[in-house]
Amino acid sequence: MTNKKFIVNFEALGYIPFQTKPVHFANGFFLSLTGKSNELEFLNKVAVIKSNRGLEGDYEHEPLREILIENNKLDPSITVENLRKLRLQVNGIVDNDEAVFPKFTGHGDFGNEYTLISDRFITENSAKKDGYSGHFVHQVLETTPEGKEILEHAKTWIFNRGTPLEHFLAPLLDSESRPSKLAEEYEQKLGILTIGRLSEISSLMDPQTKAIAQLCRNLERNTSHHMKLRELTIALCSWLFVYIQKIGDANKKMPIMFMDFNGGENTRTRALSRNCYSRQRDWFCKSYQTLREIGEISFEDEIFYPQEKNVINSDVEKVPDYKFLEDHFHYLSLRIGFSQPRSNRIQQKHFELQPETARILISSILESEEVLEFEPLSMRLREIWGPCYGGSHEDIILLNKQGYTGLDFDEDLIPNSTKFSNLLKRLNLAIEPSDGLILCANNPEELL
Repeated sequence: MTNKKFIVNFEALGYIPFQTKPVHFANGFFLSLTGKSNELEFLNKVAVIKSNRGLEGDYEHEPLREILIENNKLDPSITVENLRKLRLQVNGIVDNDEAVFPKFTGHGDFGNEYTLISDRFITENSAKKDGYSGHFVHQVLETTPEGKEILEHAKTWIFNRGTPLEHFLAPLLDSESRPSKLAEEYEQKLGILTIGRLSEISSLMDPQTKAIAQLCRNLERNTSHHMKLRELTIALCSWLFVYIQKIGDANKKMPIMFMDFNGGENTRTRALSRNCYSRQRDWFCKSYQTLREIGEISFEDEIFYPQEKNVINSDVEKVPDYKFLEDHFHYLSLRIGFSQPRSNRIQQKHFELQPETARILISSILESEEVLEFEPLSMRLREIWGPCYGGSHEDIILLNKQGYTGLDFDEDLIPNSTKFSNLLKRLNLAIEPSDGLILCANNPEELL
């Protein structure tokens, strides 16, 4: 029987919004792209070095050593202590995102994704921690020339099995992959994405798709295999983050995300950035209601009533709980480097691009040999990906139109944009050949 919540999620977004990490999305996206997965029992048992339950069974060092020797995966000369050290190394390679858990204990499958090195590390779990968002984005990209170009790059990169890390882990990998049932499962649980709907979404996200295609072209130049996969994943998750904010707007407008790069030194820019973050998050939390009001979806509130246990008074008025949407927005923005701080102890978040994310987004909006001054680059970045920080004279006008007031261009926005331009210089994405002239390029040192 189809879950009613799943149907509403499908009609609203096209996938189920979970607390998704980039590694979850990457596994789902490449699982959909390749159509194959791997069991990876030996890799899992070696890579897991800690568990909430503690190491038990085959995951303990001594039993695991015997299993590996018995299956010709480990030389008998390797001691238990050497195996322990080896497991630390393996864990450090495939568990960068802390998403690897003891899958083969009989306690259930709660999701288990490895830092991707090639198609041989893709797994298929009963718990789809990406909520099928990877499959959803794959289907949208299939509908446009630029999207197909991205997929061709992605296929080339994920099928590269010649890296040193893969050779190191080769004894623990499966000899053959198995067919994935992801596409069938998606249609059974959620529904079928029609050509019309895919066309609408691809049109809505056309600027972001074209930007990622440009990023892929730039990544082909002197970028390591691992960084190609990682930066593509962050870019696709950024695509998804912009998408959910467009969905949260009745007019499907491009979101404005005011970024505070002042490090908290300016209370006005920090307050406005927090306000902007809260507003965008709240709009997304209300997106299902918004979509219902404009007639795009239909559902009863009771579908989203909280499931409380041991409720004594059944007459208590219930209200729909959309916290799962808040969690999705919160988790995605933090994990892909659009907001800060990462600490869960600090509840108030603000928009602030992290260096890696800034580099990826800038590379996606610049052609390989293109040179742009800082202001037009800032305008392009805002128009395609949403960051607004005072890099353009238009910014304060746009902010005022959005209801964000109280900032002074000279005292607040110019210092804020200067901090961002300094970040681009540190990332080797900008140079200042003369006072006030900032030139941005993928390789600005070539301009000197």
